[in-house]
Amino acid sequence: MRQGAFSETVSYAVFGMALDGTVQSWSSGAEQLYGFSPEEIIGKPHTLLVPPERGCDLEEALTLLRHGEETVHLETAGVTVDLSSLRNEHGETIGVAAVAGRTSVRERREEISAARIAGLQAVTAALSRAVTPAAVAQVFVREGAAAAGASGGFIRRVTPDGLTLRLEAAVGYSKRFEKAYRDLPVTSELPGAAAFRGVREIYFESAHTAAASPEFAREHAATGHEAVAFVPLHTHGSAIGVMTLSFLEPQAFAEEERELLRTLADQCTQALERAQLYRTERRARGAAERAVERTLRLQSLAAELAEALTPVQVAEVVVTQGIASTGADAGALQLLNGDRSMLEVVYGLGSDRALIDDQWRAFSTNAKLPSADALHRLQPVFIESAADIRAQYPLLDGSERSAARAGAHIPLVVSGAPLGVLFLGFSRPRRFSKSQRSFVLALGRQCAQALKRAQLYEAELQGRSGLSRLVERLHEGVVSVARGGRVEFASSKAREMLRPASLEEGRRIPETWLGFPLRSFAAELFSEGDSSVEARVMSEDGERVFEITGIPAARSDAALLVVTDVSERERRWRAEREFVDNAAHELRTPLAAITSAIERLQAGARDVPEKRDRFLGYIEQESNRLNRLASSLLVLARAQTREEAPRFAEIVLRPLIGDLFSGLVAHDGVELIVDCDEDLVVWSNRDLLEHALVNLASNAVSHTETGSIRARATRDDAGRVTIELEDTGAGISPEGLDRLFDRFYRGPTEEKRSGFGLGLPIVKESVEALGGRIVIESAVGVGTTARIVLPAARRMLA
Repeated sequence: MRQGAFSETVSYAVFGMALDGTVQSWSSGAEQLYGFSPEEIIGKPHTLLVPPERGCDLEEALTLLRHGEETVHLETAGVTVDLSSLRNEHGETIGVAAVAGRTSVRERREEISAARIAGLQAVTAALSRAVTPAAVAQVFVREGAAAAGASGGFIRRVTPDGLTLRLEAAVGYSKRFEKAYRDLPVTSELPGAAAFRGVREIYFESAHTAAASPEFAREHAATGHEAVAFVPLHTHGSAIGVMTLSFLEPQAFAEEERELLRTLADQCTQALERAQLYRTERRARGAAERAVERTLRLQSLAAELAEALTPVQVAEVVVTQGIASTGADAGALQLLNGDRSMLEVVYGLGSDRALIDDQWRAFSTNAKLPSADALHRLQPVFIESAADIRAQYPLLDGSERSAARAGAHIPLVVSGAPLGVLFLGFSRPRRFSKSQRSFVLALGRQCAQALKRAQLYEAELQGRSGLSRLVERLHEGVVSVARGGRVEFASSKAREMLRPASLEEGRRIPETWLGFPLRSFAAELFSEGDSSVEARVMSEDGERVFEITGIPAARSDAALLVVTDVSERERRWRAEREFVDNAAHELRTPLAAITSAIERLQAGARDVPEKRDRFLGYIEQESNRLNRLASSLLVLARAQTREEAPRFAEIVLRPLIGDLFSGLVAHDGVELIVDCDEDLVVWSNRDLLEHALVNLASNAVSHTETGSIRARATRDDAGRVTIELEDTGAGISPEGLDRLFDRFYRGPTEEKRSGFGLGLPIVKESVEALGGRIVIESAVGVGTTARIVLPAARRMLA
């Protein structure tokens, strides 16, 4: 605290503090009493206001207020201070109001009534919630007038151009008065302007003194008040406005009343400055946030445009982003046609479709329209109201599109050459701020560059169309991938093979395909090296197998992926490997028996007639078995490979089946029955059909010890011929039925027989080679039915 700084004329000082004791507001009376200017004390700790040895007293008083006390009285160093808590609408203490003076408690209380103290506290409390200049002005014309005992008042603030004092808030005046005296020129002779210019207080104590100025007398008479006080609002010697308070009764305006008004004016000035700083900070923060948002939108736009490779894709991105960024009701991208005589909409979007309806889908570049003007001038055209339309574009005046609407028409230009116009439309009049115009122009520049790339890309695609047609004829799938992983071209075969993965041109290649890292595989083709790389891709069930060959980009901008479906080849190789493995396994048994017999003969058995004959019999038996195996494998191989198509001829079935049955040697008591019309003819290959029937009949004879074996042949209305071999043998279990056609499979009852497990696979292959199908039904202990269905022959049907 500065010693000896007290003024003898000071009646009281008013200041505000935060709960931690930091000084927040400072009146002129406080400056005179304590000797600190507002600049020196605001924001500083309360300890500067008391001697060091009394600092704990003030801190204790603040603690009491923080804990719920409403008022605390304090006397220190000849200064009396009344501290009152300031509360918000929720009853929470948010600050402290202080009224101090040099007089004794009794004198101060006689000089300053309790009503005035309460009024100042109410002003300070209300100010804590006022964050805008208008709110501050409202506080002072209400709470300030009440604290001073005035019946009305108003606050004027100077406009930014410094030419006008504008009414910020008023109370106790008629609407007519507020409207008539809303703006007061700074050069006016009225006392409010004079107080502002001279930075001095002006008091009119009664209507008599007000009549001294004829112009003011007219203004004063309109209020119905007797006394008026004009107190300038100033800071750092510069006036920012004027506070006016009026009274219904004449006033003497003694020094203590004038001091109260100055205190109120100081509080008002400081609060207005804080509110102005707050508003400026909010505006700056808002502008910064909008700038960041625009930057992020432009970055997002650039990222999306990098993925767009066709004009339509570019248009979709820009129009969608433009509408979202500006709040437009509709948008469209208008491109020049081939002869540059028309602007045509390639993409339009919006809630107000009237802005982009069919009437405006295409129009001449010579029409007197905003987009055409923007195209010719190579400058943007902003329409902000219907008045602009009437003045500049009579063709639009009166149409649905022009009614109270605004629009931005941005030419899309690359290297001085126009490509089209970006249009953003609004259903209501709109002012385009400088930042909004800059943003829309940046939007147009990015759009123009992306459109140019898209047009060059389309031209390149057209130039490659001949090569594309050639690639479409290949059995392999071909995909061209650009740097960055975008698909430039994908043949229809590639799209078919890579399903369900999508190969949309202009989009990034899929991340994975059948679990294979396709995107990273493609990315490696743009690294160092020019050698092709290969990989195999297989579906989960193993049924689909693909070979993928990557041809590096080397020094070009695109790499190639060549995809080959090798599923059939893999199945054939797998079948061949299984066939060879099984055949080798079956060959070991007869070969081992022959080898063993030869070794025995060589060891001396040839000299013993009985042994010699027995081992020679083994050799003959196993040799015959080898011949049968070789014959079966040969038939099976020919049926499988389809190396030459079977030769078909008309075959009368009854003699064929009869000859077959006559050669069978069945068990005693087993009846052989042929049920077939004499004239039933089938169009087929005799060798394959006979081989299949012989195998089926032999199996029936081997497994039927009682009952019958029946051969039945019929033709249906569609011309198909069905041949059935039905026996009453032992039957086959369900497990065995599932494996009947597996090569080298022999059921439990067959393992001791001399067969190879190739009979039924040969039957199946033979029937399929004839274009037919075979079905076997069986039940254990009941019997078996083998059914061959042969397709209708065109020759027979003719």
